[in-house]
Amino acid sequence: MSVGDTVTVSSGGRSTEVRLVGLLDEPLGTALYGTPETVRSLTGAEPGTYEVRFTPGTGTSARDQVRSEITGMTGVVAYADAQAVKRQFDSFLKLFWIFVGVMLALGAVLALTVIYVTMTVNVAERTSELATLSAAGVPLRRIAGILAVENLTATAIATPIGLLAGAGAAWASIQSFNSDMFSMELTLGWSSLLLAAVAVLAASLLSQIPAVRMVRSLDIARVVRERAQ
Repeated sequence: MSVGDTVTVSSGGRSTEVRLVGLLDEPLGTALYGTPETVRSLTGAEPGTYEVRFTPGTGTSARDQVRSEITGMTGVVAYADAQAVKRQFDSFLKLFWIFVGVMLALGAVLALTVIYVTMTVNVAERTSELATLSAAGVPLRRIAGILAVENLTATAIATPIGLLAGAGAAWASIQSFNSDMFSMELTLGWSSLLLAAVAVLAASLLSQIPAVRMVRSLDIARVVRERAQ
C-alpha cells in the first residue's frame, strides 16, 4: 500500500472504506492510528487511549510516580511507559549483542588469517624471483618494499569491492530478521566503512612482517640450484 490508497477496514461485522494518509516507521508492533472521529466510525466505540508526555530529563522516580497515580485511577486498564519498554527491549537484546560481538571477533580473526595466508602464499610462489633479485644485489629493504607496495595495492583495489559485498550481505542478513512484529534497517555510516578499510590495510601491513622474514631466510644457493635443474 502507498499513501493515498483507499483501504477497507472491517470491525464488528461492518466494513468501511478509508483513505491512507500516511505510513509510520515503528520498531515494534503493527499499530493503526486514526482521528477520534475515524476510530468511532469504524468501531462504534469511544477512543479511550491517551498519550502522556514528560518534559526532557524527567527522572525514573518521577516517571514511576506518575505511573502509580495513573494506574490507580478508576477505569485505567493499562499503562505503557516508552522508556520502560525501551529498557526491557535492551535487556532482551543483551544476548544478541554478545552474539554480535563474538561474530565480530571471529570475523576479524578470519580476515586476518586470510590476508596472512594470501601474503605468505604470494611470497612462497615467487621464491625464485625473489632469490634472483637478492642474488643480483638488490637490497632486502627494496625487495620488502616491492612486496609491500604490490600487496597493499591489491588490498586497496579489493577493499571497495569487499565493502560493497559486505554491505549487501549485512542487508540481506538484517532483512531475514524482519517480521510483522518488528522491522530492522541496516545503517552504515562512513565512519564504519572507513574503520573497516583501515583495519584491512592494517592487517595487510602486519602480514608483511612474516613475508619479510621469509625473504630474509631464503637460501639463495639452493634456489639457484633448483632453478638450474
